[in-house]
Amino acid sequence: MTIPAGTRLSIGPQMTFKPRGRLVLIGSIVMDMLLYVDRLPERGSDVMANMSQVSPGGGFNILSSARKLGMEAAYGGLVGSGPNGAAIEGALDGHGIERLLPRRAGSDNGFVVGAVEPSGERTFVTVPGCESMIEPAHLLAVQELLKPDDIVYISGYEFLYHVSGPAIASWIAGVGETWPVAIDPGPLVGELPGRTFFDAMRACKLLTLNEREAKILLQRSSSAHCQSSLPGHAESGGEASALDVLGSQISPSRISSLAAIAEAIHGEYLNRDAIVIVRAGSLGCVICEKGDASVYVPGRFASEVVDTTGAGDVHTAAFLSTYYSGEYAVDAAWVANVAASMSVSVRGGASFPSVADLARALQGIKSE
Repeated sequence: MTIPAGTRLSIGPQMTFKPRGRLVLIGSIVMDMLLYVDRLPERGSDVMANMSQVSPGGGFNILSSARKLGMEAAYGGLVGSGPNGAAIEGALDGHGIERLLPRRAGSDNGFVVGAVEPSGERTFVTVPGCESMIEPAHLLAVQELLKPDDIVYISGYEFLYHVSGPAIASWIAGVGETWPVAIDPGPLVGELPGRTFFDAMRACKLLTLNEREAKILLQRSSSAHCQSSLPGHAESGGEASALDVLGSQISPSRISSLAAIAEAIHGEYLNRDAIVIVRAGSLGCVICEKGDASVYVPGRFASEVVDTTGAGDVHTAAFLSTYYSGEYAVDAAWVANVAASMSVSVRGGASFPSVADLARALQGIKSE
């Protein structure tokens, strides 16, 4: 099933986001050190960056995006006492994001070095810090501060950490019965430890991932029929690959493929009442809700793509903020598609558009 672009029932300049609850991130905030280059260097060689940008990243992107839509947000992770931690603390305070744990003395947060190419595609190397050392005691302290309407968000990176991973996975299995949990596996989905990650997915209410990550996840499936039943489909990269931005070349077969992928993931990994979203850049996304047939929600073509860093975070924040304002899941996915398409024209990860700009963009598409 396809939802035509511009047919949302209640989206326009008069829209007001009134999300219930608070988005609580359990996991990592690091410093992003982004280098904008004409091309990636060959192995053993060097290139000159055109410009650079240093700012809080990782989980900060989704928290700041939620705040721009008027959603309360809180950080249930660790902030160190070094210079990275000080910068992160300042950014959290500046965005009105509450910290649920005290600063960790004698340690600092990690950082990410990212190379961003002219297409907007980015390549990362992550250096973990104290944010990767969440222990069961930290999680119990956070749980005592959770409010009834909170939504818990987890990034797949957390499951890679030897200390945080098992602790968070075990914790999710318990809190998932009381609070909705959203998980984004991230680009390292193929390396996540199977048992802990699969158990966490069973407890989540929302699984959101891009096309590449979804295909990798299915390759890990223990059921061979999931792969054999999928139609052929083209490879794609991150949130806005070269194929994705060619909006005129969208094919029904690729949409059918995305639908099959979403339905296979839902049936293999999630509880029936969960939602899975497979993002495909400017193509849009496919959403499978409660095990029903997938719905394709078209995207918005981005005329300029300069940086896809954080586009997935923007998409998830927009979806959660809209969905928990009382909108249908497909309407929330449409808003998320438009917000993500706007974010890729801005450098850096915390690139969520203002509510006014988002509303104008939604109304402009509706009136076309």
